[in-house]
Amino acid sequence: MGYSRDTFYRVKKAYENGGMEALKEKSRRTPNIKNRVSDEVEQAVVAFALEELAFGQKRAADTLRQRGMFISPAGVRCVWLRHRLETFAKRLQRLEEHVAKTGEVLTEAQLRAMAKANSTGDTRATTYFLLWPPPCRTRCALRQLPALTHPGNLSTGCPRRARPRLGRRSRRR
Repeated sequence: MGYSRDTFYRVKKAYENGGMEALKEKSRRTPNIKNRVSDEVEQAVVAFALEELAFGQKRAADTLRQRGMFISPAGVRCVWLRHRLETFAKRLQRLEEHVAKTGEVLTEAQLRAMAKANSTGDTRATTYFLLWPPPCRTRCALRQLPALTHPGNLSTGCPRRARPRLGRRSRRR
């Protein structure tokens, strides 16, 4: 397998004109940024996410609209996804990193959010929410969680055990 004559001479001409830089792969696709919010609004959404950790995307969009920033709840979610702030646990982790880096004083809302996270079991709560639905108690990968917070130990039981087993003999016909 080789190269066609046309391709060889095109590459040779590019190398002669621009050197190795001209041979690097260039993306022909231009970024589609017409649906993206402006940088000022995006920075305001990120700052607001760290300011009010417990707000969801709808409430955050409504509050930002009252401040003069016009963005939809779906737009807030897209910004959060780009900055990896889509869950409460991730926003809390980013706030902790930000405070450790800058040394800022926390507001009342931020302190309430941190107290809420600490009451659910600090870092283990993050693991609990990321691994839902949990496996059965017998093959539990979440043994590090306290017995009361594991959903298999709740009064409703493990969600996998609640479903009827449809094995070979008990199939519905």
